[in-house]
Amino acid sequence: MNKKTVKLTTGKSVDIREMSLDEMDLCKDMVVIRYHDDDTYSTTGLSKAKTAWLRRGIVGGDFKGFKSGSDGFPIDSVLTQLSEDEGMELLNHIRGYQNVGEEKPSH
Repeated sequence: MNKKTVKLTTGKSVDIREMSLDEMDLCKDMVVIRYHDDDTYSTTGLSKAKTAWLRRGIVGGDFKGFKSGSDGFPIDSVLTQLSEDEGMELLNHIRGYQNVGEEKPSH
């Protein structure tokens, strides 16, 4: 598992990991966009998707009492230590770290 540490604008350091394609698909598929006459009229699942990205992407960092559940993902008390702004910033870091479509260096 590849991982890296990111520093949020608030100063908090968070360890994030590279996710599998299946994990990324699960997170992406949580958002449902409904269209009517070629216009978006409803979007649902945004909060669920954000939580899924955070839960699957975070593996450690500046959290009081960091713990993972039996599924290996951080428990709720870890995620609730993030402010809304920190969560959105971290979501962008996690998604950006996934390297989808980028050529990986050959060894």
